[in-house]
Amino acid sequence: MINEILVVFFVGGVIGLDSTAAWQVLISHPIIACTLIGTIFGDPQLGLFFGIIFELIWLYDVPTGGAKYPEGNIGSFVGLVIALSIKNNSNFSESWIILLTSVFAIIIAYIFGSAIVRLRQFNKRLIEKADQFAETGDVNGVERMHLIAFVLAYFHSAVLSLVFYLSGLFIVNQLLMQLPGEAPLTKQQIQLVFLAMGSVIIFQLFFERKNMRYLVIAIFAGILLTIIF
Repeated sequence: MINEILVVFFVGGVIGLDSTAAWQVLISHPIIACTLIGTIFGDPQLGLFFGIIFELIWLYDVPTGGAKYPEGNIGSFVGLVIALSIKNNSNFSESWIILLTSVFAIIIAYIFGSAIVRLRQFNKRLIEKADQFAETGDVNGVERMHLIAFVLAYFHSAVLSLVFYLSGLFIVNQLLMQLPGEAPLTKQQIQLVFLAMGSVIIFQLFFERKNMRYLVIAIFAGILLTIIF
């Protein structure tokens, strides 16, 4: 439990920074973060599942400018750690665990997205203060405002990730105790459902941007490689 709490706090902060505030080297993306976390906790298959599925689902939303978007990177990461914690410390059906934590991950993403808006509103004050320092030639003052914004972004993601993890752990456990022992769908069927949902979103992305030719090329290349190898 302590290990999970520490991972959620520190990694959650890093994911929050990499998503928008700093670096942006893509380590925050579900396909990377979830796969690594799953491997560290001894379940690379579950980590890869969360990584692939939520990468597809959230690929459509790009955090550019002042756009309001669901924070899918944080949502998928926290949802995965909840799933790993419950799976490793209980005898609940894995199908139920995957289903509930996946849905909870989506909910977290939208709530966290609203919290990002509040953070941006606060950051406007720091920008105004930095402008005042710039006008007087106070470079150190400008740097302090940047540093404060950086630290604030880290703790904003770290603390909220921990809050969502602990609350999600409690809520999902309570729901699991109320559900029948066996889920109506197998783990593979649930994975296919979410894979289909992510695939539909990707198809929509290609249709809207008239890039279907790239999708068709990728599909045929995948089929060809499968036949060859």
